[in-house]
Amino acid sequence: MAQSWKDIAFATKEVDGNHFLATVRTLLLDALEYHHGRDSAASAIRQGRSAVANADTAFGTTMNTTEVVRPALERIDDSLSRPLPVDRSQRETVRKEVIDTLLTVIARIGDGSNLILDPDLDSYYVMDAVILKLPALVDQVGRIADLTRGALAMTDVPFERKAAFLILRGELVATLNGLSNTLESGYRGNADGSLQQSLGTPFTALYDALKPFLTALDTVLRDDTAARPDATTIESLRERVQVTADTLYKAA
Repeated sequence: MAQSWKDIAFATKEVDGNHFLATVRTLLLDALEYHHGRDSAASAIRQGRSAVANADTAFGTTMNTTEVVRPALERIDDSLSRPLPVDRSQRETVRKEVIDTLLTVIARIGDGSNLILDPDLDSYYVMDAVILKLPALVDQVGRIADLTRGALAMTDVPFERKAAFLILRGELVATLNGLSNTLESGYRGNADGSLQQSLGTPFTALYDALKPFLTALDTVLRDDTAARPDATTIESLRERVQVTADTLYKAA
């Protein structure tokens, strides 16, 4: 009987964790849009901020999240209290502070809700993908798009920007490969094959969306300005990546 109650408590905490995680993830996506230059996302951020604060009030004590939620919300409030910096490096600093604190919250929810501790092997790998790798990938896509967009009007892209691009590109590809390996491990741990049936197609769509996105960004870094895509094309490709990442998240 005692074990049954423990199992129920474990499962309940996972359900609460999924709810909490969904609110933070929504706020993360809205924050990425805002820091990507969409001022209209500010109202969605304020709504998302309230949802996360309410979720922390409900679950923060049991999941030990309040100590990381509070600074994340403070960063968001601070970023909304004044216009985003025009200077790219300053804007990136503000963006990084906001997004990094939200990623910390996501990781803490994974630990505090038992989601990342799921005893089933296939579920463990799915949670690793959802809690750790997908949020990192979406963040990296936004960062590299911003970096590249700033180079569109440059005849000769400075070496420093090219170097920063290559570093970010490497991080993004590494995250994508890590996500692929994580899902493959989950598939192997799923005896009936249902996990691959659910996630295989959404992951392939994400992979296929990233290929033209990265190809377009690579073109921007060349000094042949005539071959470069325009900002609208890059934004469209970025949005496609984000949509496919969201589809994979929901399928998981």
